[in-house]
This record gives sequence, structure tokens and C-alpha cells, in this order.
Amino acid sequence: MYRGEHVSTVETRPESPRPQGAPRWVAMYYRPAAQTWRTAAESPHRSPVLHALGEMTQTLRARGDDVTFALWGPKDGEWHRFGTPLPAGTLPGPAVEAEHRQGGGHGHVRQPDEQRQGR
Repeated sequence: MYRGEHVSTVETRPESPRPQGAPRWVAMYYRPAAQTWRTAAESPHRSPVLHALGEMTQTLRARGDDVTFALWGPKDGEWHRFGTPLPAGTLPGPAVEAEHRQGGGHGHVRQPDEQRQGR
């Protein structure tokens, strides 16, 4: 090490892989302990995925888990990675919930357990 050189201990996380299949809304999460990206929720509509993302963020951070999220969705018929709109530990506000109630967010959000069970 040279004089004045700073060694960073900041962990770099791998980029979220693009989900497989046809473009739809998918929230992915990365947990350093497992060193893997997993699907948190998916739906043809954005609102329920955002809601699930907020719920999961709040739960995992309340437990003290270190977690990173990625939001994927369709753009011009192709996969696109969007920035996650939720600050740490927050839930979607009334605007997202209202969009869901008004028909913009109908659709079932498949949780990881349902995917494994084939529901």
C-alpha cells in the first residue's frame, strides 16, 4: 500500500440479471449472505409489484437484513431495468394504491413460494 492510498471495504454487488421469459413487471432482490438474485414478485401490472416491493423492503430492513432490489419491466416490448422508486423501508403511497384500485394494477403478484409450487 502506498502512502495516502485508501483501501475501500465497500462491497460491490453484481448487477441484477434480466428475468427470463416475456417482459412483465418483476422485482428482484439480492441478499449478500446467499450471494444470489431472486424474484420477489411479478405481475403484468406495475402497481402490485411496487406494493410487494415496499412490503418486502419494510419487512427485511426491520429484521436488519441487508438487501438490494431491482425493478424490471417492459419498455417498447423489451426488458428494461427501472430504478426502484421506494426509499428504504417505505411502502407505496396512496397514488399507487389508487391506481391499483382503478384498474391499473389488477393482476396476481406471484410470490417466490407460489412459483415453486406452480400456482
